Parts: sequence; structure tokens; C-alpha cells
Amino acid sequence: MKKIAIMFLALAMATSFVMAEEGGFSAGLELVFPDVTGDGDFALTAIPFVGYEGALMDGALDLNAKLNLELGVLSDEFGDDMPIRLLLELGTAYNVSEELAILLDLDFGLHIAPDIGDDTMLLQFTPGIKYSMAMDFGDVFAQVKLPLALSGMKMFGEWGPGSFEQDLEAFCLITLGWANNGIGFELTPMLHLTGDDVYCGLILLGSYESGPLYAELEIALPDDFDYGITLTPFVEYSVSEELKVWFGLEIGNIAAEYGDVAITPFLGVKYSF
Repeated sequence: MKKIAIMFLALAMATSFVMAEEGGFSAGLELVFPDVTGDGDFALTAIPFVGYEGALMDGALDLNAKLNLELGVLSDEFGDDMPIRLLLELGTAYNVSEELAILLDLDFGLHIAPDIGDDTMLLQFTPGIKYSMAMDFGDVFAQVKLPLALSGMKMFGEWGPGSFEQDLEAFCLITLGWANNGIGFELTPMLHLTGDDVYCGLILLGSYESGPLYAELEIALPDDFDYGITLTPFVEYSVSEELKVWFGLEIGNIAAEYGDVAITPFLGVKYSF
């Protein structure tokens, strides 16, 4: 009950924050399918969500918030019990100037059902800083983020109860980016500040945008290639100003020493109002 009370307190704070000034709300649904190369039972995860994007303090403070409800509709993760998880994501950016922004993200989650013991809460703070410049050859930026994850928190998209050996894990993500005429590239080395091996991988991102179409390809390279490479192609199409649809694939375990390649499709829709 204490954990649930903390979660509702966080939601109440977020609600009062986003309602402080007018902004835009959205709602949608994402479906995550099982590995299409596997021989196991069919599984489906449905993730309905609501979101908010807006600005406070006469535009100096950008804010986005998203509340996800993850439902293991057809899942054998816990036998006959359907897993239910709730995740609140808050992102803020204080624009010191046109070039410089101070960042702070918060991820707060709760495993609602079934009962898995004590490791049911997720908490991660991510302070950061971003500097952008407009050059003759395009827009460039440099960004540094320092995710601070408490035990049981997801890191890089994974729920991880028991994944960390310490109560607090610290990471550093350094991103260099360039964009021009709808084409963009980003390079992000990942450092594990509280681990024995500091370097823990590299993320490459290429994107293209033209009119209503946006596409990107993310390549995640681990520090140890025995764990394999992960490719995530993603395409989003804006049907109208309010409606967006997307489709993507997560192709993992490429060239891994153990296991086979896994391909996980996902698709979604979002309506803004």
C-alpha cells in the first residue's frame, strides 16, 4: 500500500505540474508482438498511454509527460496471471538560451500484478545538459546525460529487478548529433560509472524526415560482441496534424555467440488533441 500511495502522489504532482499552463494532450496504443522467429506460444503486450507536451514560464521550460499501462494480454511470463505494469515518464528542459538547455528526466514505475515480492518499484533520475548550434553545414548538438538508477529500475528500456549488484547505479550517455535537410545522425557512447568495466556500448542513430514521413534506424553495439548487435528500424507516418501511426522491428542477438536472432515487431497509433 505504501508503494501505491507513493505512486499516486507522484501522479498527483505530475498532474498539477502539467495543468499549470496550457499544452497539448495525446492518447494512443502500442502493441508489441513476440519474436516472430521463435517456436513458443503467441504472446501480445498492449500498452495504452496518455501524454502531454507543453511549455511553462513563457516558453522557457519545455515539459513532456507520458503515462504507460503495460498489459501482458497474451503472456506466459507468470503462467495464467496477466502481468500489469505502470510507468510514468517525465521530461523537462530549461532553455537557458537559444543554444543551451538544462535537462532533467524522471522515470517512475510500479509492477502492479501479479505479486513478485519486493522488487516492484522502478525509479530513475536523469540530469543532463545540451548545447546546440546552427552551422552552415547543418545543426549540430552535444548532450550529456547522467542516468541514476535505483535497484529494480529499467535501464535502456528493460525492466530489471535484481539486475544491478548495487543499490544505486550511475551511467553517462554522451551524444553528438548533426541534422540537415531532413537527414540526421547521432552517436552515443555509454559509460557505466559504477561498474567494473566503464565502457558498456555504443548507439548509432540515423534518421530521415520528409513531409509526413519519419524514419530512423538505431544500431546498438554492446561492449562485448558476444551479446550480439541490436537493430531497430522504425517508421512513423502523420496521417494528419492530430493522428500518427508507426511500425518498427527490434532485431536483436545479431552475431551473438549464444542464442539465435530475435525479431520483435511493434506498431502503434497516437491521437493529439
